[in-house]
Amino acid sequence: MAFLAKVTPDRVRNDLNSLLLLRHLVDHLWVDAARGAPLLQHTPLEAAAALSVLANARVKGAALMAEVAGVPDDASPAWRLTVKAVEALAGADRQTEQRRRPVTRTQVAREWALARGRVSTTELASIVGATPSNMGSVLKALEQEGLLAPSSEARRGRGFYYRLARGSDAGDICSSRAADSGLWSSST
Repeated sequence: MAFLAKVTPDRVRNDLNSLLLLRHLVDHLWVDAARGAPLLQHTPLEAAAALSVLANARVKGAALMAEVAGVPDDASPAWRLTVKAVEALAGADRQTEQRRRPVTRTQVAREWALARGRVSTTELASIVGATPSNMGSVLKALEQEGLLAPSSEARRGRGFYYRLARGSDAGDICSSRAADSGLWSSST
């Protein structure tokens, strides 16, 4: 509750849709209308409207969330917590001695790739608050697991990304590992 007290405007703190989306952001580090729709039990269009309400929220005077960088122009936008929001959340956690189970970069990359069908170093870096040059090893590890495949043989350059690997086991690999890691639980 210490973190929520810093969120403005007040109506956001009293809006169930905003609270559910915010909880998802805290637990998974990103959200889009497709992920928000079942969470809110609304259509993707209604979830997008709920996200636009939350997009105008602020924490300690700064934006609460921002669009994920690197999302292709023809794809629906996705949202992440801003650095200021993450700092405010961490401060509130310290103040209340809250212990949060951190989400790993690998978990985020896996979830993003399954939901969006692709993942780039720019997208992953934007979500986890890192630089794209530090994300390649995470995505290469998921390639080694059989989940991802490079979008081009060159494996670099503007527009390079990893896509879900062809084959029926890619979804099975991810689903079983995500379940084992607690990435998706019935409480979120």
